Amino acid sequence: VFLGDYVDRGDASAQVINYLTGLKQAAPDSITMLQGNHEQAMLDFIAAPEETANWIRWGGSTTLESYGVENPFDRHPEELRDDLLDRLPKAHFAFLMGLENFWRAGDYVFVHAGMRPGIPLEQQSDRDLLWIREEFFRARPDSFGDICIVHGHTPDEETPLDLGWRINVDTGAFWTGQLTAVALAGSERYFLST
Repeated sequence: VFLGDYVDRGDASAQVINYLTGLKQAAPDSITMLQGNHEQAMLDFIAAPEETANWIRWGGSTTLESYGVENPFDRHPEELRDDLLDRLPKAHFAFLMGLENFWRAGDYVFVHAGMRPGIPLEQQSDRDLLWIREEFFRARPDSFGDICIVHGHTPDEETPLDLGWRINVDTGAFWTGQLTAVALAGSERYFLST
């Protein structure tokens, strides 16, 4: 299960999406790809470039450049969007549009950012699943019943965090160079890091 933020955090976003689409094609039933807030921001920019042009400043410029879109800070947002659409492979757009916002397996729920306490999983807003921070971190451990939430979105230094009721695997790979995963086998959990 991949937790999102495949774009914006480096100069190889197009190559990352290309790699992930290949993985998904090779094993469609055994790989789940979730959407992160950065993929949603990219899709928002495609839909309404002028209203969401701030995406360019917080990571979108490197994504645009990875697709060969030049001078992202010196061009009109609509022109940038049109240039991106000319260069964005159909398979990449389909990949972005097909990302899920959560996935459940047994007692584990996988999301990008977290969940709002007191709201059933099926009623969580997409915004919270992709963006929430403080309300989720301040939640009581029993706020979500017997599930354990596996998430990223907010780097927790260079070490993954296992609090029992939530697991944060975001170790800030874009600035630490350390990408982390968690292996779950029943109640056993262990971390793998680059």
